[in-house]
Amino acid sequence: MKTPGTFDRWARQGKNRRRKARHARGPRPRRLRVEQLEDRRLLTTIYVDDTAAGSNNGGSWANAYTALQSALTAAEIGDEIHVAEGTYRPSSQVGGTGARYATFQMKNGVTILGGFPDGGGVREPATYVSILSGDIGTVGNNSDNVYHVFYHPTGTNLDNTAVLDGFRITAGNADGSVAHQNGAGMLNNSSSPTVTNCTFADNTAASLGGGMFNSSSSPKVMNCIFSANTAWLGGGMFNGSSSSPTVTNCTFAGNTAPGAGGMYNHSSSPTVTNCIFWANTGGQIEDYNSSPTVTYSNVQDGYTGTGNINADPLFVDADGPDNTYGTLDDDLHLRAGSPCIDAGIIGGLPPTDFEGDARRLNDPNTDNTGVGVVDMGADEFTDTLVSLSGGELFITDVAGGNSNDTLTISLNAAPDPDQFVIRDAGRLVYARIPGATSVDPNEVRVPVTGITQIVVNTLGGNDTVTVDALGSLNASLKINGGTGNDTVNLNGDITFAAGKNLDVDLQDDAASPGIDRINVGTDANLVLSGTGTATLKASRNILLDSGSSVEVVDGNLTVEANQQATPTSGDFVGVLVDRGVIESAGSGTVTVKGKGAATGIWYRAGVYLINNGRISGGSGMLTVDGTGGASTSGNAYGVFVTNSSITSSGGDVQVTGQGGGSGASTEENFGVRVSSNGTITAGGSGTVTV
Repeated sequence: MKTPGTFDRWARQGKNRRRKARHARGPRPRRLRVEQLEDRRLLTTIYVDDTAAGSNNGGSWANAYTALQSALTAAEIGDEIHVAEGTYRPSSQVGGTGARYATFQMKNGVTILGGFPDGGGVREPATYVSILSGDIGTVGNNSDNVYHVFYHPTGTNLDNTAVLDGFRITAGNADGSVAHQNGAGMLNNSSSPTVTNCTFADNTAASLGGGMFNSSSSPKVMNCIFSANTAWLGGGMFNGSSSSPTVTNCTFAGNTAPGAGGMYNHSSSPTVTNCIFWANTGGQIEDYNSSPTVTYSNVQDGYTGTGNINADPLFVDADGPDNTYGTLDDDLHLRAGSPCIDAGIIGGLPPTDFEGDARRLNDPNTDNTGVGVVDMGADEFTDTLVSLSGGELFITDVAGGNSNDTLTISLNAAPDPDQFVIRDAGRLVYARIPGATSVDPNEVRVPVTGITQIVVNTLGGNDTVTVDALGSLNASLKINGGTGNDTVNLNGDITFAAGKNLDVDLQDDAASPGIDRINVGTDANLVLSGTGTATLKASRNILLDSGSSVEVVDGNLTVEANQQATPTSGDFVGVLVDRGVIESAGSGTVTVKGKGAATGIWYRAGVYLINNGRISGGSGMLTVDGTGGASTSGNAYGVFVTNSSITSSGGDVQVTGQGGGSGASTEENFGVRVSSNGTITAGGSGTVTV
């Protein structure tokens, strides 16, 4: 038996032996603690612009890649690709060898954003269109186009973190082998990307899904337009093999297939909400062994589901002026009175529409038939859209059609007139501008700072535009007439900054002209300076009322009424200057042309100056040209000057008149008549020709 003392001694000896052994082996190695470190790679924005002329490395707008494929190759998880307006074509060949196998492929964790202006700036996909085109060969000949603009075959395995936003996908032609007969715009096989604010147009598949083909896939598709796509089944979209896509606020219009021009579902269960299916050839939605959920959607010829309707959506112009679906002139905005307005449901709703306008804009003129005040389709209705692009403030009657707008532009009341106030009485107005405010659905207020031009586009309807006093305006003002009978009232003082212009053009050159008029209101003085020009044109008449004036210095001044090929009928004078002034104080030329009414029994003079009215030139040429209207009782002078004057301070003056009508009194149909202290003169070395 060992005694305690012996045990302690052996223990000490053991320690010594182990210590000696360690010294003999050398230093004991240190253990390293290995931990998984967080990926700290900086997330990157990659730039693409086909007009960039820099180093083509994607690091900035100046050095942007000129091809989208370069950016896709470089992108990693967490990156964003920003793509400027322009047309981009695929070049990476997948699934075969040859030019037609070229295609784009999305990546998980990568967001691709289109709709930036060339050189960078505020993103507006509706204005700066980024086109992804399969037309890689002879332009307009689809026989040599790519099979798929986007091709995600089995093994790509995209999930919803792969995002495509703000593009026009077009000109795919899937007419190849069996593997390449589906999904000309986008093919998803076991892939479920997110696609939003995109237009699939003019894609053709020999078999399934001209616009989009989904097999064992569940993509999220929001705010997209499918138009003019063609296939055997599902011209717009085909869903098969247990696909469950979520399709929200999309518009399917003008697609073609023998089996469902809109959407075909085979053994699938898509969820379709707030969508429009209209004017698709071959049917809107067809199902085989499928259980889709379609709710709060407008489906032509009807479809069973909560909140669904079957009524003309009243697009502004679905196939555009060229009467062809899928082209850039199509207008799938909703018109006033559309049954799709406020008829949707808010569940799963994208926050904006396909142009970036806010959703849930409650139209005060529409009964809410949906849940939560949202529209069906890719567009959220507004009567008047106010937007800003490069310093230009656009005010557009996007609703057109039967929307007769009463638009007023003014400044905030003193002492803080730092905002333009844009009001469309009784109509829904929306501003797509940071910093804009709204006091009610009919009015928005936009900061004045930085605005270089105000542009009003009246488009359809019989619109009245009133411009009140804008004070000292450091911007040009341009008002474009539309197809209706428009009236512009210039009712307050505006002093334009040097070089800024005034341009109101309501002239209708169509065979059946509109009845458009311009009124310069009492005591309203429109004063331009420097080389600023003033142009007033109307298809009916122009009135300068008491105390009003339009004045330029070295810019030209043009006033024209009823000058289109077919004159407008009615009782009116072409250009009436009643105690008003049209004047150039410098070298700017002055041109006034008017034609009286084509029918009627009262005054139909071409140009009429009365009650101290004055047309005055400086050193530049002054031209007055009037044609009397067709008359049954006279008073159809070409130019009539009574108690008024046409004069210059040094420039030549030319007055030309042609009497009209067939009245008994030839005096009342003179070409030029000057009476009651009226004068036509030229100062300095100027000459007068009548």
